[in-house]
Amino acid sequence: MYLHGAGGVAKDKFEAVEWFRKAVEQGHAEAQVQLGEMYLNGFGVPKAEGEGVKLFARLLTKVMHTDNAFCLTCITMASAYQKMRSRERSGCRELLTQGT
Repeated sequence: MYLHGAGGVAKDKFEAVEWFRKAVEQGHAEAQVQLGEMYLNGFGVPKAEGEGVKLFARLLTKVMHTDNAFCLTCITMASAYQKMRSRERSGCRELLTQGT
């Protein structure tokens, strides 16, 4: 809600980070992807690529045997991140969302 300003709440990337963190603590996989992407891009948090990658890796381990479609999304995002690291950092968002 806060990420996009939906449901009558104002758009607030910092508040979004807090709610994504709470959701991740409760095991919400999609929140983990969102938070990981926020760390990779420094959106609402200081840029911490290592933390973003850790979130994706933990999620991938968790869903590997239960949700093939979601697992593929995590692998795609991790692969896009690797490509981004080998190129200039421009276009990070496009690479991370490609194929999801």
